[in-house]
Amino acid sequence: MLEALDGRRRPIGAHELYVELAGRGHSVGMSTVYRTLAALADAGLLHVFIHDGETRYRPCAPGRHYHLVCRRCGDVQEHPAADDGAWLDAIAAEVDFEPDSRQAEVYGVCGSCLRTGPDGLGG
Repeated sequence: MLEALDGRRRPIGAHELYVELAGRGHSVGMSTVYRTLAALADAGLLHVFIHDGETRYRPCAPGRHYHLVCRRCGDVQEHPAADDGAWLDAIAAEVDFEPDSRQAEVYGVCGSCLRTGPDGLGG
């Protein structure tokens, strides 16, 4: 399953991955796909994204970094956090909050989509 996920820039849903694997001739059950994705996410090998109410998964590098998520095309770019995360620690301490991880999602529009424009015809 990790091989099927390797190199993806866009997160994928469990059902979509199941259909893809079945199309490649792998005999795997839907529940196995769900359990495996959950286990890989728990192990820190996948990042979980929620998009339009659907849980989606994408391989994730270790360490502190940001996920830059394009809200138009769904592309995700990882960017190492150049800071030590002090800003997050300060905010968390100020409001008595413990973040789950040292990763953050930042939503916006990627350069490719910006150049294409909102109608897909160019800036």
